[in-house]
Amino acid sequence: MLLIVTFVTGGGSQDHGPEDALAQLLALPVLFMAVMALARQPMHGLRRASIVVAMLIVAIPSLQLLPIPPELWGWAPARTTLMHDLHVAGAGQPVLWTLTPTATERALWSLLPALAIFLGALSLDNQGQGHRRLLYLIVALVLVSAILGLVQRGVAQDSLLNPFPQWMPASGGLFANPNHQASALTVGAVLAAGLWLDARHTQQRMPSPHWHRWALAGCGVVFLGVLPLTDSRAGLLIAAPALMGLLLMAGAFNWRNADAAGLSRGWMAVAIGVIAASGYLGLRWFQLSMTDEARWPMAVATSDLAIELWPLGAGVGSFVPWFEQAGPNAMLFGEYINHAHNEYVQWWLEGGVIALLVLAASLALLMLVLRALLQKRAGHPGLAAWVGVSTLLASSLVDYPLRTAALMTVGACLAGIAVAQSSRIRVN
Repeated sequence: MLLIVTFVTGGGSQDHGPEDALAQLLALPVLFMAVMALARQPMHGLRRASIVVAMLIVAIPSLQLLPIPPELWGWAPARTTLMHDLHVAGAGQPVLWTLTPTATERALWSLLPALAIFLGALSLDNQGQGHRRLLYLIVALVLVSAILGLVQRGVAQDSLLNPFPQWMPASGGLFANPNHQASALTVGAVLAAGLWLDARHTQQRMPSPHWHRWALAGCGVVFLGVLPLTDSRAGLLIAAPALMGLLLMAGAFNWRNADAAGLSRGWMAVAIGVIAASGYLGLRWFQLSMTDEARWPMAVATSDLAIELWPLGAGVGSFVPWFEQAGPNAMLFGEYINHAHNEYVQWWLEGGVIALLVLAASLALLMLVLRALLQKRAGHPGLAAWVGVSTLLASSLVDYPLRTAALMTVGACLAGIAVAQSSRIRVN
């Protein structure tokens, strides 16, 4: 229920009030039950490390709401200048780590659904069907958003089918930003492929109806077909390599025994052709982004601001006011700049050196989970979940999908599944 509510109502990149509050309240009992379930389970090394990393992420905005000594508060050059301006204006000496306490507090509460879903997925029995059900649920939710995106191409701006009537419908589905719809479609395609491979593998041992395999294939076709309609070049760039990587890691291409492994040489040729086409599109996209778009200059400007605020950062949720105040004049546009469109430099700006350390720990843990999945042959659901998380992290280089409650929760769910599956030994 929590995953459904968060995905349906959390497609915007800003707080919406009652909808976000509902998801955060629903997260509390889920969080309690997940903690109680994990307390009764033996802790695998990667499980324990993943819980520590998750708590460190939550700890960053929590610590930023605490007071710090004035000497430490004004350590960064930008903070020293701000302190002088506040003194001239007759304002009091700030004491909290964050420069925007209210925004940081909202950011802390917004992490609750993702934390609850992550711990809940981690607590499920990785030998059972719980993880597969979660993956099927995510595919179904993405399918709803994809179909809604198709319908939106023919509706008015004030239609009930447009969840964000302040903007013209643009095939965004349940998301305000079509790029986030593209991220969801990419994740959905990866999960559909992983579940299809899983169903094909289990079919060899336990014969079952073929309808769900056809349904998964149809979902994948819908996702890849709707993806170009979002006009997201990053989605096109990431989707094909992600699918190819999943197929290779899952052993779908076996030249010695194609029947047992999964796919034929013909499908291998098709996949290579798709990858080549996506590589060409990717190069064109990169060239356009470096010349005609503001994403790269915005990321550079954000990095410069992060250096000025080193080592404390400005506080989680403080990007908008700080960038408007201290950003370069060349970045003063008529449009509203709500994010840096690069999650990594924005995280650096808002969290400082601690955020970078936690980010490095998260990426290192992700690689250890992949190694465990490959070594223990944990199965297609775990690999699909891992690739799904990776697609969101790749999209975060040029966008901010994890700043939406819907995709943040989906990413947390997939991360929990991948970590749990990494401790499973596959039985053939």
